[in-house]
Amino acid sequence: MEKRTRSQFQIEDVLRKELDKIPGITYQFVQPGMFSNQRAIEVKIFSYDLDRSMEIAENLKNGMSNITGLVDIDVNVKDEGEELRIIPDRKRMNDLKLSTIQVADIISTSIQGKVAARYRETGDEYDVLVQLAKPFRDQKEALENLMIPTYSGKMIPLQQIATIEGTSAPSRIFRESQERFVSVSCDLSGTDLSTAVGKIDKLIKETSIPSDFQVVIGGSAEDQRESFFYLGIAFFAAILLVYMIMASEFESLVDPFIIMFTVPLSVIGVFFALFITGSTLSVMALVGMVMLAGIVVNNGIVLVDYINRLHREGYELYQAAETGGRIRLRPVLMTALTTILGMVPLAFKLGSGSENWAPLARAVIGGMTTSTVLTLIIIPVVYVIFERIGERVKVFLSRF
Repeated sequence: MEKRTRSQFQIEDVLRKELDKIPGITYQFVQPGMFSNQRAIEVKIFSYDLDRSMEIAENLKNGMSNITGLVDIDVNVKDEGEELRIIPDRKRMNDLKLSTIQVADIISTSIQGKVAARYRETGDEYDVLVQLAKPFRDQKEALENLMIPTYSGKMIPLQQIATIEGTSAPSRIFRESQERFVSVSCDLSGTDLSTAVGKIDKLIKETSIPSDFQVVIGGSAEDQRESFFYLGIAFFAAILLVYMIMASEFESLVDPFIIMFTVPLSVIGVFFALFITGSTLSVMALVGMVMLAGIVVNNGIVLVDYINRLHREGYELYQAAETGGRIRLRPVLMTALTTILGMVPLAFKLGSGSENWAPLARAVIGGMTTSTVLTLIIIPVVYVIFERIGERVKVFLSRF
């Protein structure tokens, strides 16, 4: 794997060109993901009208085939087979005092069979299945002549109380949350998931879809949206927990608030690093942002704690901020560089499987870099501003 010169997607594209030349075959590249084995994108159309759903699915499939980067586009419902549909004549059945349940039970027994008894021999039991012989189960004429007993005891053929017609139907019906759906799924090559979802969303809006139909984008795209939501909650929860811990350690509500300014500074670096490396805001990048919420505050803690100490020892406010920044420059840089350099191998995809973790490493490197540089400049300034405001508030309150 380490010796090959082509990526997985490049190899798949070459194989597709060769496989497309072979008539009569279907193929699919299965790519086990880190969190899911689903297709990259699966557009689900929910409705009980399968025929109309199939039409919409085919329209979406044709539109998706024109979108660059979408490959292996496929509809889940296919291989339609012939089936016999029995439509009862309810008026005629009411005249003969027959119910649909009775007729359905007789048809089910004749075609599918029913266990009428069990034969026991030397401790073993055998089911006695009653049903029509196979030749009669496969013929429409035999089903039409299936004898149905009436309330008066007479036997009449099924065709006198029902219409039997042949029709085509899918061999399998897919359901989710008790609702039928038809889906159009695809994989990606040469594009990222977020970009592809945006193009498909636009295609869905341009497609004529009845109001009683529901179209949902699932697959790995759905997992990604859920992961974004929960990681967003985790990010803000991490910020809150870090603030609470620092507030208890500093015995102050203001100093931890000043230190928390390092978190938005790191977010600037995350987006900048992802932009210059051509990476997308993926789940792993968000995991890196959650990690940064607890990492970048370390530099702020080191800096603010030392400035506080100097200020308590009698240093003037501006002098304490300037001296603290100069003396703590080396520890801050050492702390940041150890984390940044430790992430470099992952960021450059050195080693097998590192491509999955590269966005995390790039997010951490970008966040730590900008946070470190801006912390040495902005945090002392913010500290001075808040201390000045605090002094003015104390003077104002002392007048009362």
